[in-house]
Amino acid sequence: MVLIISLTFLGVFSVIALVLVAVSSGASERSKQVHATLDSALATDRQEDRIALTNFRKNEQFSAIP
Repeated sequence: MVLIISLTFLGVFSVIALVLVAVSSGASERSKQVHATLDSALATDRQEDRIALTNFRKNEQFSAIP
């Protein structure tokens, strides 16, 4: 009885582990591709230019009163 329970547990565990490994490997490849694309798009010589390109903050003036 213990042998059947342990084999069932090991079988279910191995199936879940294989599914998780398969899913995570696809995500890591996509994230590497995104990082490579961003690095090539932001390829500049100076650090100041790179910081200026990655500044996505809005610059709104709400009032003229200082």
